Amino acid sequence: MRLLTLFFLVCFQSQLLFAQTSNQGPLKVIADLKGLQDSVQKIAIVINTISSAPSRYDSGTIIDGKLSFAMALEEPMLLSFIFYWKKSKSTSVSFWTGPSMQELYFKDGLQPALRNKTPINQDFLEIDRQERSIKFKRDSLLKNVSYENRSIEQVEGEISRLKDSLATVIEENAYKKNALIYKSSVVGLYALWKYAMTPIASPRIKSKPDFIRSLYQSLDTGIKSFPSAKILSAKIDEAKAIVKVQENIPDLVLQDPTGKRGIALSNYKGKYLLLDFWASWCGPCRDENPALIKAFQKFKSKGFDILSVTLDRQGDKDKWIAAMHKDGIDLWSNVSDFDEKAKSLFGVTAIPSNFLVDPTGKVIAQDLRGDMLEKKLQELFPK
Repeated sequence: MRLLTLFFLVCFQSQLLFAQTSNQGPLKVIADLKGLQDSVQKIAIVINTISSAPSRYDSGTIIDGKLSFAMALEEPMLLSFIFYWKKSKSTSVSFWTGPSMQELYFKDGLQPALRNKTPINQDFLEIDRQERSIKFKRDSLLKNVSYENRSIEQVEGEISRLKDSLATVIEENAYKKNALIYKSSVVGLYALWKYAMTPIASPRIKSKPDFIRSLYQSLDTGIKSFPSAKILSAKIDEAKAIVKVQENIPDLVLQDPTGKRGIALSNYKGKYLLLDFWASWCGPCRDENPALIKAFQKFKSKGFDILSVTLDRQGDKDKWIAAMHKDGIDLWSNVSDFDEKAKSLFGVTAIPSNFLVDPTGKVIAQDLRGDMLEKKLQELFPK
């Protein structure tokens, strides 16, 4: 008897989706590896859920040349079986499934395949078809972008606008529309999750939490019982608590580099304040620091100040302080956010990120980078 431990990975990816008519219950996958077990180095089973939240799974083993994997499903998921061979490249098979018995076999030598195809969920496939169609159009347009007699900045600007506009088409037509159409299906939850979490730089769940909640409320009760639906609901609640443009900032107290002095955000009332989130390990953040220094030196006498909030971990405190001095941003106050309270309250998911606060404590702009900050300050402080 040969026993081979399976390695499990949990991740999220968007691929062709397959589903069973039943959404919750037992799943079992078997495979006959007789004649191949001595060639296997490792097997990875990748579990993909709508929310990327860890799913519960049982251990799987190979006994007497037979693979057996079983788990209880709380919602449909994408399974990927990856076989790492000792003398050949890895091979894999992926399929979306609900509760069922699935059997894998090997064709053309070492290529795994599904014995009995799971019923293809045409609704999932339609979303995928719409995505691929728009992406094909995007790629065609990008190939036709002209470089003749144009600066690099002009070309990059056009490419960026094309990508953004077509990404919005996908999000509005493939995601939002299907979230409204398939309210009683897990497909609707999948589409809503994708719509809520895009665009990556500024997810709609942060900018439009009330609208996302209204879409969520339209889902059937049974769909809301899925783990991914509960996670989405919690994220909507978190997003509603995030400070947004035209809202007042909380009276938060953050610690200076010594850890002995707290600096309250309320101390800056009466001034325009740039609350800047950065980290010593963030290259783009540090590239922004010269522009911050320039703006600070130009407008500090007019009532402008900066508070830099590091997202460095407490164990990297020395790196934070060294970078602060090296970049010259010790011209103004610097504070830590080791408990990530400020990061959560302001909904910071990527850095660099900043918030411009007016003298009353209200956020009036966000993510002013490069010369955008100086231009905004020139509007606020006319000569």
